[in-house]
Amino acid sequence: METKICTKCHIKKPVTEFHQRYKQHNIRNSACIACLRIVRSNFFKEMSTENKVCTNCLIEKPITEFHWQKKSNNIRHAQCRTCRNIARTIYREAHIEEEQLYSANYNKTHSDQVRKRHAIYRENHKEKLNAKNLAYNQGHREEQKAYSITYHKNHQDQTQAYQVAYHKAHPEKKRLYAANRRARKRSLPNTFTQGQRIFMLQYWHYVCAYCGNQEGFLWTLADDHFIPLSSPDCPGTIVENMLPACHSIQQGGDGCNTRKQDKNPSLWLIERFGKQKGLQIGKIIAVYFQIAYIQFSGATLIS
Repeated sequence: METKICTKCHIKKPVTEFHQRYKQHNIRNSACIACLRIVRSNFFKEMSTENKVCTNCLIEKPITEFHWQKKSNNIRHAQCRTCRNIARTIYREAHIEEEQLYSANYNKTHSDQVRKRHAIYRENHKEKLNAKNLAYNQGHREEQKAYSITYHKNHQDQTQAYQVAYHKAHPEKKRLYAANRRARKRSLPNTFTQGQRIFMLQYWHYVCAYCGNQEGFLWTLADDHFIPLSSPDCPGTIVENMLPACHSIQQGGDGCNTRKQDKNPSLWLIERFGKQKGLQIGKIIAVYFQIAYIQFSGATLIS
């Protein structure tokens, strides 16, 4: 006769001493009938008290340490939260691929419910999530910068279309950003004059200092802060930090002024033109800044 060892009393018994599982008639329970009766008897006795004994660790704990059963709202699980969490962790580690596949299928078929649940969680745990995100961002700045550069480089059209749609749908946020930028601009040196602007345009022959696009039907030249105003190293709106940058007249264009935005200028030049050409353009710009400084400060060049 086929036998089986009970996981509770650890006694070898005939397989007929074990109940068939619900909806799995080809599988028998791990505990024998006698042990299950004892467990169930103790379980219902403990339901009338404030404490309950876990059937796994055999420790008496408050009734609140036991989850409610999903299919029976008035009955709690026989095992405590800690034991159930340990059991789930062990199972997931042993069935990683199955768990990932199940999770992906569930999220796909219940996308609305998942989004709603995540939104409620974020709303109720804002401080916790903000602290977690801040700690992660501080520890992974270089990784995030590299990822952001790669993503924007590979999804330029999507990024620009998203920005145009976002600004159109949220004009108040765009105005707030512009107001903050102006406030920051006013707190930094702002000595860039019309005469210095004319000198700048004449020096660069009315073309973009980065790529050489000429002002005309397709492009206009914007006054670009080489070191962006959002950078703590920005010297302000001064002649040694201003360059003509092409800006597309058409909505959604990809001029240098739009592409550069508030990125690190040295890294952006390499990203935009490649390492060799980017470094070469950077040296040309550095020479111009030195000439502009000498021209308008009255200093002399020290060789």
